[in-house]
Amino acid sequence: MKKLVLLSILIVLCAIGKAQFAFNVRFVNEDVYGSAGQTELKATGYIINTSGQKATFIWQLSKGSTPNSWEVNVSDKTTNYPPSTSFGSIVIENGDSAVINIHLNPAMASGAGDVTLTVADQADPFDMIDAPITYHVWAVNVPEMANTRSSELFSPNPATNTISLTTPITQPLYVEIYNSIGQLQLSHTISPQNPAIPVSTLPKGLYIIRYTNSKGNVISQKIKKEGIN
Repeated sequence: MKKLVLLSILIVLCAIGKAQFAFNVRFVNEDVYGSAGQTELKATGYIINTSGQKATFIWQLSKGSTPNSWEVNVSDKTTNYPPSTSFGSIVIENGDSAVINIHLNPAMASGAGDVTLTVADQADPFDMIDAPITYHVWAVNVPEMANTRSSELFSPNPATNTISLTTPITQPLYVEIYNSIGQLQLSHTISPQNPAIPVSTLPKGLYIIRYTNSKGNVISQKIKKEGIN
């Protein structure tokens, strides 16, 4: 019994001692946006070795709740793994880093979903980090997505409760908000006195806000709706 208690204590102490990981995983883009008509949407990340020695790292790719037709695969500096491969390894010198990418082919299917890359130090099972990536894919028949200006038209973005037009208007403006598969979710008329749109009832996700300006040009902008804490 004493041996069992001692073993349990050692395991706990080991876990506490490993709170400072000997490596890190960072992705440049944890949210990836694109059209279902694109053949590749890529998230780029890095595994950074700070262990003090050359080390081998094991990665595992797992798909969360995503459309069945989505194809996801991993690539590194030397290998582009097929979608059927969910495990791999990479050797990194101390103090160095290695690029690792997650590729998505939406295969014309819109929607949103998460994939997670789990990375572990082969020499230590306690040394494990999960790096989740969220893909937001809109349908090809959604109204034009590209912003017509370099600055944001509506803010804040991401939004939680309301968004407001940041450019001045002189007359009422009819605004439509579409979801990622092209369905109209909300319409609202803003005015010079009240340029705000309530969005608190919209579910968390990616939306397209669209309106026609006084010159007859269609203006659109991608906005991200976050959950209410």
